[in-house]
Amino acid sequence: MTDTPPGPFPALAQALPEDPVRPETAPHLHELDLAHMVMLVESELVAPETGATILSTLFDTETEGVFDARDSVGGGNLAGERLVTARLGAAVGGQLGLARSPAELAATGFRLFARERLLELMEALYQLRESLIGFAEAHAGEIVAAQVQGGPAQPTTFGHWALMIDSALTRDSERLVALYGRVNRSPAGAGSLAGADLPVRRLRTAELLGFDGLVENTYDAVAGHDLMLEFTGALAILTLTAARLADDLLLWAGPGQGLVSLPGAAGGARLGRDAGPAVLGQIRMLAARAQGVLATATLAERGPTALANFGRDATEQAAIDISGAVLAELPQIAALLGEVRVDAGRAARLAAREWSLAIDLAAALGRHCGMARHRAEQLAEAVMRDGLARGTGPETLTAAALARVASELGMAEARLSQEQIDAALDPRAFVERRSGTGGPGPEGLARGLVSAQSRIRLGRSRLAERHRALQAARAGLRAAAEGLLLQPRKTARA
Repeated sequence: MTDTPPGPFPALAQALPEDPVRPETAPHLHELDLAHMVMLVESELVAPETGATILSTLFDTETEGVFDARDSVGGGNLAGERLVTARLGAAVGGQLGLARSPAELAATGFRLFARERLLELMEALYQLRESLIGFAEAHAGEIVAAQVQGGPAQPTTFGHWALMIDSALTRDSERLVALYGRVNRSPAGAGSLAGADLPVRRLRTAELLGFDGLVENTYDAVAGHDLMLEFTGALAILTLTAARLADDLLLWAGPGQGLVSLPGAAGGARLGRDAGPAVLGQIRMLAARAQGVLATATLAERGPTALANFGRDATEQAAIDISGAVLAELPQIAALLGEVRVDAGRAARLAAREWSLAIDLAAALGRHCGMARHRAEQLAEAVMRDGLARGTGPETLTAAALARVASELGMAEARLSQEQIDAALDPRAFVERRSGTGGPGPEGLARGLVSAQSRIRLGRSRLAERHRALQAARAGLRAAAEGLLLQPRKTARA
């Protein structure tokens, strides 16, 4: 069964090569064939004995290997129809193609694949986030200068950094969950765009396949342009988050910082790589690839309705490939985090040299000297500029130096003891003063850890529910198909 090339683009349709049989989608299309035939028999559109014969032939391919059996006859998404027709003859086997089109096969097959891949990606993300939480717990109180615009800034902790990355990955998880809800809708029964001219039961097919419902409008079901953009877009954002994690670790491990040590040969054997930097470099390259796939999808989906259907095969394969690559790399980062070693002493010493601490010097001037905020900040900035000009850091600031700069600005009221200056410019004290919700201080970080762990537990619980729902649907499909096989039937071969 083939579609008539639409509108002004018949030459384009005829020039396209036959779609390949893909190992990633073949098992899902096999389930779709089973569900479609069960629905046709239950709807009395195909005789039970004919349906049983077709179902039996489809079941035979499971022993042979579903992909191998389909690949041997070719036909892309139509391989199931081609296979049963070759084995049973056109009069019988051809009935598998009754009341459906290549367009709905393509749309449904990709959605079946995409929902499985999304569940796999969710699990991989939860594992990575659990590794980040473990890293945060292990390094909760270890001071480090945060990175802003590629350079050091205010003090925080390695634990706070890890929870920051987890927060971003939480949004990536939420995007996958939301996308799953839109992906898990059935286009089956939509025909070429206007539905079937037979009374097919679209909801029954959706139920057998474990879909949450229908893409109700039949035109939209086979001619939508946004699903591929959402799928590749979610991957592009996710890989950018992962690449940011990689970039931060590479920056900390690089020359001039040396704040962390990445696993070498010993760690590489465990990680399946030669060394930690190779893992991180691979993640950075993966992000670049994902942006390329998104750009390809964007250009392919642009244009009048359904024109993208002609070139979507290449886009779908790119989306399948990049999603597989992401799925393979996420566990590598999770494993690497457990091997990273932090030089807490060096990180704290470097953080103490950052003049971003001057913000708390201004606060101390206001608190102890009663200075107005704008005057205190003006003096703190002048002290910072004086130190930078002299090549000294905040850890060397003396009460005498503060008094000198204050005198130059006519701020005689600015008098702090050395103890007050040291407390204001101590990076650990800086962090401990910031224990509000989401902050790096001990209480704030502890609450952040509890919140992050709670989000993962909830996410895993809902993920398990989705897996159970799909398993129940597969069992129901199998029972329905096998039930038709047990019914007495006549020989249906043409």
